[in-house]
Amino acid sequence: MTPELQGLREVSARLGSDPLLVQGGGGNASLKEGGILHVKSSGTWMSDALKRDIFVSLDLAGVRKGVKAGEEDFSSLVLPSAQGDGRPSIETALHAIMPHAVVIHAHAVNSICTTLLPSAVERLTQKLGGIRWAIVPYAKPGADLARAIQDVLEADAPDVVFMSNHGVVAGGASAREVEERLRDVESRLSFDQTVSSQPAVQADRPDVAGYRWHDDAGLGALAFDPSRAQKLCRRALVPDQVVYLGGPAVWSETVEDLSDIRAEWLRSRGVEPRLVFVSGLGALVHEDVGSGGMSMIFLLGEIAHRLPITVVPSMLSVEDELKLLNWDAEKYRQALDAQRGSAGN
Repeated sequence: MTPELQGLREVSARLGSDPLLVQGGGGNASLKEGGILHVKSSGTWMSDALKRDIFVSLDLAGVRKGVKAGEEDFSSLVLPSAQGDGRPSIETALHAIMPHAVVIHAHAVNSICTTLLPSAVERLTQKLGGIRWAIVPYAKPGADLARAIQDVLEADAPDVVFMSNHGVVAGGASAREVEERLRDVESRLSFDQTVSSQPAVQADRPDVAGYRWHDDAGLGALAFDPSRAQKLCRRALVPDQVVYLGGPAVWSETVEDLSDIRAEWLRSRGVEPRLVFVSGLGALVHEDVGSGGMSMIFLLGEIAHRLPITVVPSMLSVEDELKLLNWDAEKYRQALDAQRGSAGN
């Protein structure tokens, strides 16, 4: 293993262990060296980078040729000598087209919140002086997103690209440089957060079959703050929310009302709602939610407490959600997350 790849493993583990930068199996990282693209395997966790080999190695020229042809699955280009296993990241195309030696894609909370604002461009311009950046509209992860980023790469030479409703990707000459760049961006884009006092846990909260009460202070408080909770209940805000939670959160005035809501979700989405705010009681989490889903619930709580109360955030469309729900690449990640949960990791 080269020092550069070892450095990427160390940085990936640090970033992946910070839920304000990467949640669960989200985010990915890559290194280009000697005509080889080392990229994170789909569904693996960056936080595990020092515990196991989460990277697979591919022929870089072959990947770039495939990107031009609009391909998304680069599994056939994994080198026989590669130490890692599994499929290359869904975002392999993105990593290949970025010109930097090291590229890291993070689901960084402040960056995501900024892209959800109607005034995203103005805020980035105000906060990021001296940084070469660009922003692209939401695009489905994979080939669509790579094409959107290719357009801004040809128009400019950004080191940081913000992906609306998704996160941020940064490049540099070394893993340490990219880590510092990402942390600098997140620091500059910090938000004033609302402070919600933890409501007293009510001993008489009823049991709800198939659900458990989630008593995280910030999340549970949203059940007492409908104006903030509703920001999470209209449509999904980020793609991994659809992958791991099936869609937006749900608001229910009473526990009894939840029966009809569950039936409607089963009819229209094929699953029951994964996160439910019950007015004046707290937050319910479905028993089928795994580790990836719990990381998304954490992210949603962080978003709700950062977005200004008057802002209506940008959301994924119905079409955007359907593309993710019926995508084999995301079903693969869901299966890996289920395995991780059953193993107790």
